Amino acid sequence: MLGNGVFNGMYNSATVWASDSSMYFDGVNDVASLVGTEGSFDELFSSDGMTVSMWVRLSTTDDCSFFQMWSRTTGRILFFWDASAQKVYLSRSDNNNQNTQTQSANLATNTIGSTNHCHLVFRISNGSISIVVNSVLGESLVDTVPIWSVGGAYEIYFGASKNTSNVFNKFSQGWIHDITIWNTHLPTSTINEIYNQGLPNNVLELKDNNLEYYQTCSEKNFESETEPIPTVNNISPNNPVLSGAIISRHDQIS
Repeated sequence: MLGNGVFNGMYNSATVWASDSSMYFDGVNDVASLVGTEGSFDELFSSDGMTVSMWVRLSTTDDCSFFQMWSRTTGRILFFWDASAQKVYLSRSDNNNQNTQTQSANLATNTIGSTNHCHLVFRISNGSISIVVNSVLGESLVDTVPIWSVGGAYEIYFGASKNTSNVFNKFSQGWIHDITIWNTHLPTSTINEIYNQGLPNNVLELKDNNLEYYQTCSEKNFESETEPIPTVNNISPNNPVLSGAIISRHDQIS
């Protein structure tokens, strides 16, 4: 959706278009939740893994979570930023919160806080984890990653996460938009293309046959400020629910 120019990754930072909107989180108990029914997320757990893409800008230097997928039967996937380490982490744990596999990539404070917004992608399968920041691929972890089973009840959280005591923490303060989920391990070339799109036309996010979820956050795709309607939602019969979070133009609170 965002970006300038040709396929040269870091040479073309994301341009923020005035007509576009984001989910805004104020850092105090704000969260967006997507709840699935029994088996509704099963398409995400194919043998080909899954890929999640989003654009982010923080207005804080506190630790925060961008994305968490949680299942009562198969554990957690957590994507979060550690401010002191200036790294973004992806972790996968089993249903006992054990056997955690973690990978990280550098993400400096001035990058995650840039007015250009930062493009974050992670890919995860039963055998590997990798993170891409502004089209730069970090070192991949190739190991035995806990396997997802199907048929459970799942929840996805944007802008916060739940700890092992089932309490929300790591609240984001800033903007998250154009969240996209595919049930495949996208090639780096496709991720670079998405980063370098010259117009907010959403063509590359929407064209892949493995697309399961796309939340554009554009005004024309929302019926109200409190009820976001994704462009594509094949993973849940429910729409995401905003708790405290609002829909706001990029870099504006209201």
